[in-house]
Amino acid sequence: MLRLAGTSERRRRRATLVATCAIAAAAAAAITLATPLGAAIAHGLGGFSAWISGEPGSPAPSSQQRAFARANAHSYLGFPADTQLRLLETVKEPSGGREVQLLGFRARGTLCLRIVVTGRSRASRQSCAPLAELRHGGAPVRVVMVDDGFGKGPKHAWYGIERFGAPAVQVTAGITADGVRAVTLHDNAGTHTVPARSNGFLYVAWNPNIGQRVDAISAHTGHARVDVPFAPAPWGGVGGSTGPATATGPTKVQRVLRTGTIGWLTRHQPVGRPLSALPARTRRLFRNGVIFGRLLNPDPNIPARFALTLSKSDPHAPFARLRPKGPTVCGWTVAGSGAGGGCSPLRGLFSRGPISAGMFLANGSDEFMLVSGFVSDDVHRLVAYLSTGDTQRVAVAHNAFLASIARARFPIRLVAFDAQGRIIGLTSPLTDFGGGAGPAPGRAKPLLHATAPNGATATLLVGRSNRGGLCTYVRWYQSRSVQGSSINCLGRVWKGSPVQLGGGGSAGIWYGRVRADVRRIEVTFGDGRHATIHPTSGAVLFAVPPSESGKTDWVRRFTAYDAGGRAVGSETLKEPPTP
Repeated sequence: MLRLAGTSERRRRRATLVATCAIAAAAAAAITLATPLGAAIAHGLGGFSAWISGEPGSPAPSSQQRAFARANAHSYLGFPADTQLRLLETVKEPSGGREVQLLGFRARGTLCLRIVVTGRSRASRQSCAPLAELRHGGAPVRVVMVDDGFGKGPKHAWYGIERFGAPAVQVTAGITADGVRAVTLHDNAGTHTVPARSNGFLYVAWNPNIGQRVDAISAHTGHARVDVPFAPAPWGGVGGSTGPATATGPTKVQRVLRTGTIGWLTRHQPVGRPLSALPARTRRLFRNGVIFGRLLNPDPNIPARFALTLSKSDPHAPFARLRPKGPTVCGWTVAGSGAGGGCSPLRGLFSRGPISAGMFLANGSDEFMLVSGFVSDDVHRLVAYLSTGDTQRVAVAHNAFLASIARARFPIRLVAFDAQGRIIGLTSPLTDFGGGAGPAPGRAKPLLHATAPNGATATLLVGRSNRGGLCTYVRWYQSRSVQGSSINCLGRVWKGSPVQLGGGGSAGIWYGRVRADVRRIEVTFGDGRHATIHPTSGAVLFAVPPSESGKTDWVRRFTAYDAGGRAVGSETLKEPPTP
């Protein structure tokens, strides 16, 4: 999953004594991680000491250690060669067909849990968290993965336009403090209590139902039961952070910037590593049109990289006619075998502020989000303000930044400071994935169909949402390489503008929903001409007519009218939409 925050979307310590204490704490942390004395100090701290010293559980089976070492040696994101796996827990299926092992390891400043499924289903996957997370205040349990599915189960059902199959095994796992005895989880199938062993917990749902999701977790200590914050795994649009609804931190800049540069990029200076360090299959995702680019490692503790490129526009690329001409700057978060990112024109790159930020989630079950992007040369320090009131430093190297942040601490706000400590940029709140209404069980039904002048087609379907409203689905096809689908689900109560349409693109097909009182929509084109749309059951699917299809400013405004002819809302487009 990837979300980009368009344009410019971690408190300074004021007293010398406080700064001195911070330096001392950092030095103690370094001793804790690096030396035998540090391990002894960590054991004296309590809490997550077994993880901080790197000695939870028992040594992993030799077969698992060898398999991990082989895979690690072939990865450009490899952990140190001497990384040792620890076996934390093993759970066997009652029928005897499968076995799930929970392993863990610490490497540099990262803690990782690794799930290995054997038997009738065979698979493995790992998810990681920053070691610094254990030093944040909070519950004595840190959830690392939620409802991660493995294998194919026997259950299937339609949700909207997709026929889903349940996994054979679904796993929730995390790290526990020294005093935690058990962990209780609640999901659609009931309440489940699992033991905390070797400073970890493992809950396995065998042959779960479709859409079965954990919605509450608590920890049992010797004295109390403590609620554990976490972000439920998204399902059909539902899920995401359950934390406070508002971001914290500054809301105004102290020095306004309207321009900015990335000097090394425009000078073609070979910082970092060449793009050729990436696997060929990953390079193919963003190699087209690259003039110059480098692979950067802002935070060595995070198993991810950031590629920053200066690229030229490709006139043959999809939607090229709607894209700005001239060189572009592209940023790509690279993790595992995938990558995600986007491009902005070099001209005016930082016209709205010195931060270009995005979010990357490799798997919906991961509890930690990668927040990444690039900043202008003016930025000296970058800080994330979390919804819990904490702050987290964001590592910046060669203008690229990368941070791993608990989704339960979203929404967040990034704040940039210059060399004099002044606030020069901040993002709008970055929110977690998921949330809101999603599809209810059942297959969506076709309602409308449209064909654009260039031959592109689209079909709009509707189905029930799980919040009492409707879901609108659009499947569109322009060519084998340009096709896709979209989904928008609403609750029982309408929220927002009376007219909510999207689309456009090179095909000029618009779609969406309007409020129940809207009887017609007037479309205003860039040349002053008009067209009228009559919604069908509150849905709209509209292809721009041939007379307007060759123009770059096809649609300027949608105006909604009720049955009495009164304008009840409008949506104005200031510039051509880009997909």
